[in-house]
This record gives sequence, C-alpha cells and structure tokens, in this order.
Amino acid sequence: YASEQLGGDPLEQRNVDVAIIGGGVMGPSVAYHLLSQGLCESVALFEQDPVHMHSSTGLSAGGIRHLFSSAVNIALATYSVKFYEGFSEAMATDGGPGPDVAFRRNGYLFLLTQQNAQALLRRADLQEREGVALERLDASALKTRFPELETADLVGGIFGLRDGFLDPYQVMRGFSQKAQELGAQFISERAEAIEVEAGRAVAVRSQGWRVGARLAVVDAAGAWAGEVARMAGVDVPVVPQSRQIYQVIPPSSDFDRYPLTVDPSGFY
Repeated sequence: YASEQLGGDPLEQRNVDVAIIGGGVMGPSVAYHLLSQGLCESVALFEQDPVHMHSSTGLSAGGIRHLFSSAVNIALATYSVKFYEGFSEAMATDGGPGPDVAFRRNGYLFLLTQQNAQALLRRADLQEREGVALERLDASALKTRFPELETADLVGGIFGLRDGFLDPYQVMRGFSQKAQELGAQFISERAEAIEVEAGRAVAVRSQGWRVGARLAVVDAAGAWAGEVARMAGVDVPVVPQSRQIYQVIPPSSDFDRYPLTVDPSGFY
C-alpha cells in the first residue's frame, strides 16, 4: 500500500491497535476507555467533521435515563450515571479539570395512557428488579406533582428519580481531550474504505491516510453506522432518521424543575 495514492498524494502510513471511525461522543468514549483501562496501547480516530457542525452528538437533547426495557441497557445507564457524576474529575488533563457537563437530575417522566400503561408498567417491574429508583404516579399524583400538565387523557406516569439531562457537546469534548492526552490520534478526514482480510477488518483508508488496525476497527458512526459497515461488507440495519428539537423560553422559572417528559405521541 505504500505506493497507493488517493487524490494524487502518497498516503500517510500508520499502524495502531484500534482504529475508530466516528468522532462524536461514542468514538472518543471508546478511545478513552480502551486507553485508560490498558486494553490497548494505541488508537487512531477518523472524524470528517472536526468542528461537529453536523454531528448528532452536538445536536442531541442529552437525556440520561435508567428507564429502559432491557437489563443490559439499565446496567449501561447505571454505569453512565455514576460516571457522569464525576465526569469533570475523570476527564481532568494537564490543562485542568474536565468540562462541566451541566448534569441536571430533574428526572425522566414517561406518561401513561390506557393504551400504553400495561407495557410501561411491566417495564417498571423489570426496572425495579434491576435496582432503578422510580415512582409510579397515578393521574391525581401526577397533577399534584406537575400542575401544568394536562392530565385528562392520562392514567399516570413512571418517574425516574435519578435521571435527567446534560450537555452532550461538553461530554464529547471531555472524552476527546482526555483521549488525546492518553495518546489517541485524531485524523480530521472522512474514512473512505475499510480493508478486510480473512473476514477481519485490518485497516481504514481516507483521502490522505492508511491506518492499519492490529486488533480491531470500531464503527462509531452513529446514525451512519450502516453506511460505514458496508465498507467492510457487513449489513447493519442502521439508517439516519430525522428528528427536530426546538428551543423555547418557558413562561416562568417554575419549569426549571420539570423532568424530561415523554408523551405517548412520541413528543418529548
């Protein structure tokens, strides 16, 4: 590959233990965990949008919840919440403490109707078995706790007590800074090809780089993970789906205490 050219320029060559495609929150988090726990010695990460103007991470709502429907997701959320509680300290570098991710533990509230109540209450049974702190609120308790809610069509709610939301961009920034201090190399180019040998991904190529991966190539491209996987001949059923978030000014500061609220219609 030393003589191969893309765009007319010789490719820069490098070999690492792990090559990561995607520099949103997941890619730098993988790099940080691999390096900080001594699971590998070298990491290279490809990110086509280094200022993250179009990345999902910087545009997301940043919700953090335990209220999942599988034990695996609940365990991951439990780990994550504890991690975010000490995030600034964990991401400290020689330049000082890590970013403040503004973790607001206002809770998560799933609203119940006659149509979805049975399924969500079954999920609450699992969540409680897995140690999740939650409250089951009937319609009357819901109205008392959150008087601005219209509850005429509701039968209650499931309220996750330790949940909330944070600044996802600062989380990504903290992981990125710490991963770079630990030795991760960030390449500001679009990954254009994955080389596969004997059924294993062994290298990633971009316009100017070929990076060999001794242990693994990690697909951390989020909504575009399916597109990246196809470079390696793997069919992953992930496609981008449009979501809209509108920022509004609440009518009073009383709304500062409100949880992230999920309506049965899909609006939150």
